[in-house]
Amino acid sequence: MQIESFELSDLPSLTALQPNDWGDIRPVYEFYYISAFCNPVKMVHKDQVIGIGSSIWHLNTAWIGHIIVHPDWWFQGVGSRITQYLVDGLKQMNYASISLVSTPMGVPMYEKLGFTKQWDYIFYEYPQKFKPPIMGDCIVSYQPSFMEQIFLLDKEVSREERTAIIGLHINQSKLFLLKSKLQGVYFPTLGEGLILAKTVQAGIELAKFRLLEKHKSVVPEQNLAAIEFLDSMDMSIDRTGTRMCIGKPLHPKTEMVFNRIGGNMG
Repeated sequence: MQIESFELSDLPSLTALQPNDWGDIRPVYEFYYISAFCNPVKMVHKDQVIGIGSSIWHLNTAWIGHIIVHPDWWFQGVGSRITQYLVDGLKQMNYASISLVSTPMGVPMYEKLGFTKQWDYIFYEYPQKFKPPIMGDCIVSYQPSFMEQIFLLDKEVSREERTAIIGLHINQSKLFLLKSKLQGVYFPTLGEGLILAKTVQAGIELAKFRLLEKHKSVVPEQNLAAIEFLDSMDMSIDRTGTRMCIGKPLHPKTEMVFNRIGGNMG
């Protein structure tokens, strides 16, 4: 077994690794491959891809994402080796804080590698069509005059400097404005649809807006306002995921996150 760089020609092989309860991983790995701030790798055994993973880095922090192992190779150390390889590479790049989101099954493995638990994300599902009253006049398409405020809001909430990835999606964002002041932002094209809000009102209204097209939501357990709203809509809890960190903890303002990006960037 050996770890090699992931190539576009490897995309068809990902079908055999596709988790049943995840979205299609092929576009994700294509994104990793073409992005200068990502390092996707694969573990190969006799010309077969048996595991994959990627590192993702921002200006001051880094992530490990989409560690996936072929079911025939579970519990044989493949995931651990890939994770350690990526962590070692990020440490060589002087990243002092490395995060990931783990399934319940993966938590013990990451703990053995030195990761510690921070909190759980709660996954909600809503199978019905969602048509609540929305403060439509307050939700507007992106306006360039708010660009700097959006970047500052993301940095305040995440404690990360991730302007590069936010900048790729800012033109498609939706803003919640109250008396011409930015109260929240929703990124429909960024992962699962990141929502950041300064106020509960902005967060809930953007969450409603998002649910017009989405039927799943993922929020940190500390955001009690978001949880109360999702519970009130009779959404069912599907599962949980644990955010973990090795190195310096970030302490983001999770009460301001009304939907996460994804397991690869929080």
